[in-house]
Amino acid sequence: MNVLSMRIVRVWALLLVVTGCSADHVEEPAPEVRTPGAVFASLQEDGSYQLAQTLAELPVTATESAFFVKTFNNRASSVADAERICREEPLRLRSAATFVPASVLEEATVVWFITLTNEDLDAIR
Repeated sequence: MNVLSMRIVRVWALLLVVTGCSADHVEEPAPEVRTPGAVFASLQEDGSYQLAQTLAELPVTATESAFFVKTFNNRASSVADAERICREEPLRLRSAATFVPASVLEEATVVWFITLTNEDLDAIR
């Protein structure tokens, strides 16, 4: 390699090191309750929060949807407690797939995200 070629290679190498991969700098969008994998807390009549995970959205009409969700036995006393439970405790499965109307998710708050597994997807097929 001649001197010019070596300089070009060094410049390219330096640019790659300085700029890094562009994907390293992209922030993931925050999941919404409708996002498959989103774990959410929904307020129950007794004042506790039920934890569940969105598996899939199913259009019922042009304007209405229903959802398959996975529910957990863990109960929380607040949204902050639900976030803590998701971080620190194992989520105990209550139901692998439950069909719920969209109204159940209207007041729910996303507290965590867990990528769906093949087992999760099998439960709704």
